[in-house]
Amino acid sequence: MFDISINRAVHLARRDKLYMRARRVLRSPFPGQSLPKREKLLETLIDLLGEAESEAESALRGRNGGSAGQNMLKFIELLCDAAEAAYAMVGHEGLMEEDKNFLKVFMGSEARGVMKTEASYRRSADEIMDGVRVMVAAVDEAYRRLRASEWSSCSRGERERYRRAYKAA
Repeated sequence: MFDISINRAVHLARRDKLYMRARRVLRSPFPGQSLPKREKLLETLIDLLGEAESEAESALRGRNGGSAGQNMLKFIELLCDAAEAAYAMVGHEGLMEEDKNFLKVFMGSEARGVMKTEASYRRSADEIMDGVRVMVAAVDEAYRRLRASEWSSCSRGERERYRRAYKAA
């Protein structure tokens, strides 16, 4: 039998580095940016959070990660889902921006609703991203406690592996 948690420190380091990179992306302005810039920001955020989620899952394998580790995984999943929802709204806004004619023809006399719908998609994406930023700020202290707890549970060798993996990620 072998210990599948042998790479736990590496997975924790990668999770932490990816999460910190996602936090930096969240500092980028979102409202008021062009559609392509918002799409790119969200694509980057979704990629980082998706990888962080995978690393968080891997870190929990083979060893009880505790409820805080499980909660961090759920939190990252929540952030990723929210970013995907904002991305969908930006995508709908893009469709409306690209081709309003199909809706104007389809809607007939109700065509003035097309502009309202496009603005609604933009506001929805902005509000979702505002919520993501609020959640990330609210969890900051709990995240610091989790990292401190995980660090204290690591052996000296695991801490060195963590440092090397964090630097390399």
